[in-house]
Amino acid sequence: MPLSDRLVACSSLPEAHPRLAEALAQAAATPVDLSGLHRIWRITRISALIWSPQPLEPMSAIPRLRGAWGTALGAERLDRGGAQAGVPTAAELFFRPQGRINFFHRDTTPCAFQDLPKPYVFSLDPQREGYRLTLDLFGLAGDWAEEAAEALRAALALGLDMAGNRKLRLALLDLGLGRAEGLPAHEGPVRMAALDFLTPLSLRAGDHRHAEPATVIEAAWRRSAAMALWHGATPCLIRPETSPEGIWQAVEPAPWASGSRRQGRVVPGGGVLGRLVLADPAPLDLSMLHFGATTHIGSHTSKGAGRYDLQLAKPG
Repeated sequence: MPLSDRLVACSSLPEAHPRLAEALAQAAATPVDLSGLHRIWRITRISALIWSPQPLEPMSAIPRLRGAWGTALGAERLDRGGAQAGVPTAAELFFRPQGRINFFHRDTTPCAFQDLPKPYVFSLDPQREGYRLTLDLFGLAGDWAEEAAEALRAALALGLDMAGNRKLRLALLDLGLGRAEGLPAHEGPVRMAALDFLTPLSLRAGDHRHAEPATVIEAAWRRSAAMALWHGATPCLIRPETSPEGIWQAVEPAPWASGSRRQGRVVPGGGVLGRLVLADPAPLDLSMLHFGATTHIGSHTSKGAGRYDLQLAKPG
């Protein structure tokens, strides 16, 4: 029995689109080893240079941008019932829950479950001319890139919903679309790995947020294994049984709040910012961290959280 069959399983949710459910079911039955996962990893990148009349902060701006993008796609018209027949729309792909993932220990006992992550992440970086807004689509989600790009263009024209029913108008200076196939495999020993978080890492245990190094590694493993399903396969990624010793540097809490104009509510959120240094990381952990650097890790990743740069130091 392939290792992946014992560690990861995916089941469709009732509201999943039939064609997407079929593709994900086939992916769940298609194991792939680590080198194979590196080869099939596919990112479709929509990159927009925008100008804003006021400063933008990722955890404030990205949820609003995501909301405007969903409005442009028509996501607010999706109901919670069964999906319609025919070809799935971009709104169904990006905003409708599709599946539930179950994770298992090596002895096949269950250890966790979560909803299948949405196959995209947003990033926002200051530029001399304004801001670079990036929307990365993973695996088969890239097939909807044209619709996603046009909706992003429309979302920027709509403007962002701000406090007091104000609209923040953004100017689109350029917009491009590119694709990258494969993710380079890590080679050679490493004496230290550091995760520099650019946006807050949000992890929960019950009602408490935390950032224990072992939990960060676990989050990277789950995220890698789950996002692989959007690439058409279930990976044979061994679940970490031990974690490298880790220490946080310059760590600080990072609260934020996002809201929904349609639902008329504000949702508080939070996480931590800082640098997590892992001493003597195992090669398998490094693969997970390489994947996680592209997908972000933790909760609220589709709203911009959990983004990090991975720094590696070789021996000597």
